[in-house]
Amino acid sequence: MKFAIVEDNPSTRMTVKFAVQKMGYPVVAEAENYEEAIKMIEESDFDVLLLDILIPGGSGMEVIRNSNMKGKKIIAITALEQNSIDKELLKLGVCYILKKPFSYSELEDAIKKCL
Repeated sequence: MKFAIVEDNPSTRMTVKFAVQKMGYPVVAEAENYEEAIKMIEESDFDVLLLDILIPGGSGMEVIRNSNMKGKKIIAITALEQNSIDKELLKLGVCYILKKPFSYSELEDAIKKCL
C-alpha cells in the first residue's frame, strides 16, 4: 500500500508522513493545496489518500469530486464537527473520517479500517 497526503500545515503533514512510514508504508506524494492535490492525484501512483478537508484554493470535498479516485481509499482529516459534512464525505466514498487533533493510534486504527 502506497500513501499520498494532502495537508496544508507543514508540521501536520510531516507528522502524518512520519507516522505512516513508521507503520511500514511508503508515502509517495504530498500536496498542500487544491491545485497541487489535483495534479498529484493525476500524476502519482498511490492506494490511500490522507486528505485534509480545509485546504487553500478549494476543499477536500472538491478534490474528491474533481479527480479520479476510482480504486483508491480516502481517509478524510478534519477539525470540523458537522454531521452534514461527515455524511457528504461518506457519500463521496471516504472510508474513514479522522478528527483533528488525533493520536498515532487513532491514525493507525483509521488506516487498518480502510485496508
